[in-house]
This record gives sequence, structure tokens and C-alpha cells, in this order.
Amino acid sequence: MNKQVYPTRIHLKELPPKGEHFHFSEQTGELNSTLGDLLKDLKYSADIRLEPAGNAFQISGSITTKLDVLCSRCGRDMVYPVNDLFNEIIVINTETPRDGHLGHVSTSGQNEGPYCNYINNYDFDLAEFIHEHIAAAEPYTPHCERPDCETHWERIRALAETPAREETTPFAALKKMSIKPQKD
Repeated sequence: MNKQVYPTRIHLKELPPKGEHFHFSEQTGELNSTLGDLLKDLKYSADIRLEPAGNAFQISGSITTKLDVLCSRCGRDMVYPVNDLFNEIIVINTETPRDGHLGHVSTSGQNEGPYCNYINNYDFDLAEFIHEHIAAAEPYTPHCERPDCETHWERIRALAETPAREETTPFAALKKMSIKPQKD
């Protein structure tokens, strides 16, 4: 079976007027090494549409995968699903603004308008773009939703609050001794 292999680095000026569609997965393998630090051997699928939009470019699509994370409550391993939908505008900004930095301009929600991403040249790395989206999807405080998560966390907290036993060593007696100067 012949699988389509898509390029991961795109020169945006070379896009056809109708744009291009890209599909990446662990089976096609183009991103396996780039995403290895985040996903290890987990499956992923990324469908991306990239098209010219006047002097800018529109990139939209979805990324579906899972992340291995630790529950922030009980500390157990869990798999967190990632279903990222995005709609962004890529603006080529060859001049650095007077304030000295390029950045992102975003609205507070998906429905309020696209995210605007400023880059310095027409070479665009789809692999890095996908990597950043997956990394940004990791929750700050993931919760495993297991029924015993709360009780497990309470046990861990109780252990942490229990005072440590004082170790008995042959030198423990020396801590209680004091040296008094002898008078002649």
C-alpha cells in the first residue's frame, strides 16, 4: 500500500492559489522524530489546510492525539486526550517592529476570530507548528477522574504531613551533650 508522504517544510510563496491539504500520522511517519519527545509511541493524526489569503496565509485544521501525563492530584499516570482545532493567520513580517519583538496576537476565543502569527520569512515548518500545538494542549493541572483519586490524594497528603521519625544513630546521644569549660 502506497502512503502519501507530505513535506514538513513549506515555502509559502510556492503554495498554489487554492492552497494545499496535508495529512500527517504515525503511519506516514514524517513527524515521528519531531513529536517523539511529546508522544513517545502514541498515535496521532494532523489534518492541515494551508492557503494564501492576500498578503498573508491561512492555516486551519485539527490535531488528534493523546499525551502521557501525571494526575496533578494523585500523581498517577494517565492518558490525556488532545483534540485541537485551530484557525490561524500567518503574516510575514520582514521588519522588526520598533519595540524589538515579534509575537502572537490572539483573541480570547476560537469563535471571536483567528489567531495571528507573525514570522520573519516565507519558510514555514509544519512539524514545529504541530509540535507547538500539541505541547500547548497539555493541561496545567490534569485530573485523572478516577473514582479513588480523591482518597489516594488524601493518603499521600497525610503521609506528607506525618512527622518524620527521628533516626537513631550512635551519634544521637552526642546531640544532647554540651561541653562545659573546666575550671582549674
